[in-house]
Amino acid sequence: MKNDDWSGYGKNWDKLRKKVYKRDNYTCQRCGYHSDTKGRSVPLQAHHIIHRSDGGKDTMNNLITLCRSCHGVQHPDNETFDDDRPDAPLFPHVDAPSVVDDFPDSVRQRCKRCKNRFSIEELAGIPKSFVNNCTYGLPVCKSCAGIICYNSDSDLDMNDLESKTPVNRENTIKNRYKSHPYSFNNTTQNIVDKSRECVNKSEKLLLYNFTRKYGTWITIVLLGLFIHFIVSPIYFPQSHELSSLNSLVDTFILTILFVPLIRWLGATILYKMITAFDATHKKSHYTPKITTTISHMIEFYIYAFIILSVIGIFSLII
Repeated sequence: MKNDDWSGYGKNWDKLRKKVYKRDNYTCQRCGYHSDTKGRSVPLQAHHIIHRSDGGKDTMNNLITLCRSCHGVQHPDNETFDDDRPDAPLFPHVDAPSVVDDFPDSVRQRCKRCKNRFSIEELAGIPKSFVNNCTYGLPVCKSCAGIICYNSDSDLDMNDLESKTPVNRENTIKNRYKSHPYSFNNTTQNIVDKSRECVNKSEKLLLYNFTRKYGTWITIVLLGLFIHFIVSPIYFPQSHELSSLNSLVDTFILTILFVPLIRWLGATILYKMITAFDATHKKSHYTPKITTTISHMIEFYIYAFIILSVIGIFSLII
């Protein structure tokens, strides 16, 4: 058994921590790591459930065995754990006590494939050994996990997924149609870029054509032309006639304001209207969420505000 030599927490700390290890069967209570675990060699440490800085005592009831990596998850602001913390599993063991079942602080509870937020129980995790350029691993919802593991050309299998609660292969694979047909992932995590097959006419019409990739740019160009040549001369004739620069600025601002309404809100409403008349569209198939649409719109407006602010500051400087 490889234990740490960390001491100094009181008169009988060394004896006390060894009693804690023995009580917990020399097993990390968060991830289940034991000296017999293959592929890992991590020191065990005794963690104060109530931190000593908060008045926690050096008692058996206030101590629990953790591997150093999982210990780091419990202390996200402690720099001494920075090199070890990323080696902790993304998810705690199914039977991990609630006092140490924390999710890594830097990993948001959002599926990396469909970008929707979920409770920890609804998420599964792809271990970092299967992906590149990630710290802990990648959280995905169980529906997206079904897409990733279904006929996957990678070595990833449902049994490889980390999870707070067991991942039922049959249900997870079956429910893959509830997730978005394609990935919103914009990183280099290729394993998360899996798309599922199209299952109805509405998806073919609205999701599996060139508008998926170029829809935003098409909307910006067409809306910009419409505002510049039709709306602007009627409602902003003075600005339109004063200079082409003023006219272009007005066009740009109006386009930025209305693109999200047309691109995402309009598309979502159109999709729901079409699927209402699409006999092939079932409840188990993907349907856009208004909340997700609003989220995309807010993100767009934030970026637009930043761009406009930079342009405004730059124009004042020159």
